[in-house]
Amino acid sequence: MVADSLGSLGRTVTFLGDRFVEDARVSLGDRGYLLGEGAFATMRAYRGRCFRAQRHLAQLAETARAFGLVVPDGVAARADEAAARVGVEDARVRVTLSETAFSILAEPLVVPSDAEYTNGVDVVTVSARRIPPACGGAGMKTLSYAPAMLAQREA
Repeated sequence: MVADSLGSLGRTVTFLGDRFVEDARVSLGDRGYLLGEGAFATMRAYRGRCFRAQRHLAQLAETARAFGLVVPDGVAARADEAAARVGVEDARVRVTLSETAFSILAEPLVVPSDAEYTNGVDVVTVSARRIPPACGGAGMKTLSYAPAMLAQREA
């Protein structure tokens, strides 16, 4: 199932539209690119299988409906296939859907060390805030992640 010829480093795998590709391109006119109008789900995969995929994909479908988008059939199987093609035990799989593009990006996941699990990690508090629930979309995973990126830069 998981390729062992790639060693422990693995590789990034991309599925775009209806096939796995080496070079992915999305239209500059796509509303996801232009306006952040789209949805995504990110899943952890263990040995080529996405963990709780149906739960993540249900949230993806809910967000997609808000934009009038439909999640294609067979996404869970494609996500598992992408995870397996990465060639490592632990992978991160992101399914993205916009007006004109459907993609899956899978790559090796850097797992926290035992020491980090035991001792914790340093954190900071930033001034940037999330979009308030009253504005709609607080629980949605949309392509517009500007507040989170500003918080990351500040940190």
